[in-house]
Amino acid sequence: MRLEILLDTDLAACDQARKEIEKEFNTINYIQEKDYPRFGNFIEIETGNVSDTDTWRITDQLMQVPGVIDVDPDIHHENEEALISNQFFTENKQLNSLGTAYPPPDWYHHDIFFPEAIALAINEAKTGHGHFDGTNRIKVAQLDTGYTRHPEVKNFNIREGHNFLEKENPKDPKDKLNSTRPFPIFWGGHGTSCAGVMIGTKARISLRDPEPEDDLVMEDRVNGVFPNIDLIPYRISRSIISFTNKMAKALDMIIDRGDIPIVSMSHASLIAKRSHRLAVQEAVNKGIVIVAAPGSHIRSFKRVFTYPAKYPETIATAASTVDKVPWKLTHGGKEVDLCAPGFQILIPFPYTKTKRFLLFFRRKREYHAYKWSEGSSFSVPLTACAASLWMLHHGVDKLRTRYPGAELTETLRKLLTYTSQPFNGEVDTNVYGAGILHVKNLIQASLPEGKQQISIDTNQQIFNLSKKIKERQTVFSREKELMHKTLLAKIYTEDKNEDLSEYVMDTASEALKSHLKKSYSSENIKSRVKQYVNEWYGQ
Repeated sequence: MRLEILLDTDLAACDQARKEIEKEFNTINYIQEKDYPRFGNFIEIETGNVSDTDTWRITDQLMQVPGVIDVDPDIHHENEEALISNQFFTENKQLNSLGTAYPPPDWYHHDIFFPEAIALAINEAKTGHGHFDGTNRIKVAQLDTGYTRHPEVKNFNIREGHNFLEKENPKDPKDKLNSTRPFPIFWGGHGTSCAGVMIGTKARISLRDPEPEDDLVMEDRVNGVFPNIDLIPYRISRSIISFTNKMAKALDMIIDRGDIPIVSMSHASLIAKRSHRLAVQEAVNKGIVIVAAPGSHIRSFKRVFTYPAKYPETIATAASTVDKVPWKLTHGGKEVDLCAPGFQILIPFPYTKTKRFLLFFRRKREYHAYKWSEGSSFSVPLTACAASLWMLHHGVDKLRTRYPGAELTETLRKLLTYTSQPFNGEVDTNVYGAGILHVKNLIQASLPEGKQQISIDTNQQIFNLSKKIKERQTVFSREKELMHKTLLAKIYTEDKNEDLSEYVMDTASEALKSHLKKSYSSENIKSRVKQYVNEWYGQ
């Protein structure tokens, strides 16, 4: 088990905390090379093979060390995927089996006026009013499951990508295609599927499944809106959603590079981590735009519960339909800025099957196909493509000079919402954003005047957090464990209304049990657990 520790911004206090940790936990190994020097004094430690209870006991002990501000255990639970894929598989399988009445595969190209926007930008460049001549390119980082060899998406910039997962080659962000079947939410190849709507090109499928399932499409298709993107894959997770991922490490590398102005992140985390928030803030401070997915599929929520879309520094894009309304199962909330097409999207779909050969041997084989799908996973890359064309049209360096730091993201957010096309009918714009992406309007819009630089003082935030936690260190770590236990309880139960407090108490550490019994009556414990469930479900 690994633990991520945020230390005090004061160097003396930080050094003292390190010494105290070494003294108290002399069997723990430091992972020094994993520090995050740009946005906080983070270290990671390896506790070895310890039980879940011991992990929380160590977390609590670390919180008592002077100079330690926050501790996040790296939870890798073997049943993590079941949180969604088991509970909601039947509902989502129906969504993906609506029959053959699908729109044309490229319907969303014109729905958001992308070809028209490209033509306008090229024409503006010819008259000296723009910089995009149709040949220049822009780098975009994709934080997801990595790349595959699907012929539809053969233009990944693999050489500049990176793999952040343990026990995998860091220089090769190749997707191992974990959990490719059954579909819906959890699937390896998610990075490839999202890349298809960005840079997909007409391809002849060579690795065809002789016995494909009935939800797969085998025809050759074209469905990328903007091939001028130099898409760099960063493998931060094995599937689309997780309790933990390597987003902070990826953003740290992107900040260090300095030549990637846009991050497309359709992957989502269910847990807020301090390093994630500070990494997002630091990236935005450096003039990097992060487009994030607010989530979908798990009922029709009117609040965002996935990270980093929940952070106000990101641009959150929900999913709309061909009828120009929000998709019924896209997640909405105050964090959502606008919608973009995300329902009935034809995506490249790589997957694996295990085949028997000879008599006793089995071998996993990779196959390539297409699939109709849905979700904010696809709204995000379309919005990232719009941001890419906008930056190429006006010039990346000129925009960063005119709108330094976080002002670049806020300017783009303002223009995306101001130029969006209205929904068809009455839609709550406080839940689903200002409207639907309209790329041609975005390119036509005049740039607002630059204002005083907007920035987020992460060091001051850490200092304020430090003062707050000093007053309630013990309670803070107990509440964090309670939140984790409640989410894990949902994995083991399929009935949303089931009383989870008994499961939570059975699996809680002795320290948490003692804290709950001292702080709450049995009915209040149930109420506290229910509160966490409601917060997670967005009720």
